[in-house]
Amino acid sequence: MINQSQRRVSQENLQSIKNTINKVFKSIKSVIYSEREKSDDEISDITYKAELAIQKILRKCLMEISYNLPTEDEAHILNSYQELLYNHSKRKEIYNRIKNIDTDKLEKGSLGDNIDKNEEFLIKQILFMYRKIADTISEKEYQVLREYKKSDKVKRIAQNKLSEKELEILEARAKMIGKEEEKVEEAFLNSRDIFSENIRKKYITGLITIGKIIKEFGSFRLYEQRENIRLKEIGIEQKGVKLEECFNEEFLETVPIKSLIAMNAFWENRLTKEIERINNATFILQDLNLIEEILNDPEVYEEFPFEKLSDKEIESEMIKAEFIRGVTQICVEKMEEDLKKQKRQEKVEEVDITPYIKMVSAQYQEDYSKYFGTKLPNTMNVLRYDIENKYMTGRNVVDNLYKGKNANILALVESCITRDTIQNWGYIEEENNLGNYIILGFDIEGLNMPLRIHIPKNYLEQFFDANNMEKIIPIYKGNDDFKRLGEQRKTPVLIPISPNIKEQIRKIEINKKGSIQQAMYIEHLKYLADTKIENFPQRLKAPKVIEKGKKQKVKYSIKREYINLETGQKYEMNKDGKYVQKPEKKER
Repeated sequence: MINQSQRRVSQENLQSIKNTINKVFKSIKSVIYSEREKSDDEISDITYKAELAIQKILRKCLMEISYNLPTEDEAHILNSYQELLYNHSKRKEIYNRIKNIDTDKLEKGSLGDNIDKNEEFLIKQILFMYRKIADTISEKEYQVLREYKKSDKVKRIAQNKLSEKELEILEARAKMIGKEEEKVEEAFLNSRDIFSENIRKKYITGLITIGKIIKEFGSFRLYEQRENIRLKEIGIEQKGVKLEECFNEEFLETVPIKSLIAMNAFWENRLTKEIERINNATFILQDLNLIEEILNDPEVYEEFPFEKLSDKEIESEMIKAEFIRGVTQICVEKMEEDLKKQKRQEKVEEVDITPYIKMVSAQYQEDYSKYFGTKLPNTMNVLRYDIENKYMTGRNVVDNLYKGKNANILALVESCITRDTIQNWGYIEEENNLGNYIILGFDIEGLNMPLRIHIPKNYLEQFFDANNMEKIIPIYKGNDDFKRLGEQRKTPVLIPISPNIKEQIRKIEINKKGSIQQAMYIEHLKYLADTKIENFPQRLKAPKVIEKGKKQKVKYSIKREYINLETGQKYEMNKDGKYVQKPEKKER
């Protein structure tokens, strides 16, 4: 396993980790430089407090992410509500299926990957809430409320005798009178705040939290510079992107839900990279005992020359951090496997992982101390201690972010499958080979670039298995549009396009005599600015002749292809909606 961790660290990455160590050190300088003269005992005490201060920063990130980011359950609820909102017949069919279930049994159950069960769970909860209130109405009160609803005279008497608050309560109780099916239907339609708006607010809160953490890490400016360079390359001149404005609550309130979900997925993924860098730098700072070294050396007391740290030592530390990452992943996998066997519903962050760390650390301790005892002889090299005290908090942050990212990608996939909400989405070819991870692409109207993001293949396959679906998804069209000199253009930031930039993109004239690659890129950006089918790149569309009497009309649609995630086999869809194997191109 140590051999697998020994990837060559480039000079650029070495410099980057040194800069990050310096950044982490500066975040705790106030703890370190409280006094000039210190005894050995005081230095040891300050070192301990400084290391606690670093862990406190990571624990704060963990807490904010755990409480403020949308969960997979919320993504399922949102999709189920939106699907049922436009399907009255399905709501009625579910009600008829569950209406004879005892009230107390309606509350039991949980959300999962199965779409039908999630929709049933949602209606069960509404029926449960209705019955719990309706059951408090006595026969006598029922008669009074019915008279109140039917008679204007009774309403006037009530208005004259009751206070405003008492009238509100009376009105709410009166709404419960009527046939159960009709009342449940009303309750569903009136539940928008609970099942849609409140979850939408959670996506907004998630982005605000991510933006706050990234800003505190001082990375906004770098992302802004990269996005401004990208815009300049296509001829758009402006004062400059202000990322802080894109994470503002007032602005996010105006952003469509699809864009909020996509932005959450993108920025959660981006934040994992930030946290991993910070966590590795924190680990190295502690493992090499640099804080104590700084306090003991008056010559470097104020400014420690981190750039002069030994490349060899930093490289060994990076191998060590990568090895520990692999060990903690084994711990998490063993824990999740046990939870699945026990059919427990607890979230992973609520479960004690210490026994798993103890067990796996014992398995790898001999190799760990033998290898790093040679490479890093001045470090402790006790695997369990290093995981629990130097590494695990940051790793928990990363794991929670990955879970959130995957849940948001699945939310987009689910909405595409159930409601066809995105015209162009699917599997991105060439960049992966159907290994453990695949890349999906989504063209979402109003965002500056497509969302292109990794997801574990088995995570997606579990969703299809839970819904008895074939593991077949569309192939994302136009991925080559985002290549330059054979390399993929990266997305510096994923944010809504401002009206000013959108207008400039629409006005860009494609130079047919210039670079074909640049023309394809701009053509696709124009589609993202306004995702009407007529704006989709013509070369990626298929014509369909519609005959009406003597007149013929040609209608264009996206030329769809599909891929089987298990086999890699490609398909087209026939007019009956069936997948048919795509014929292989014959060689001339």
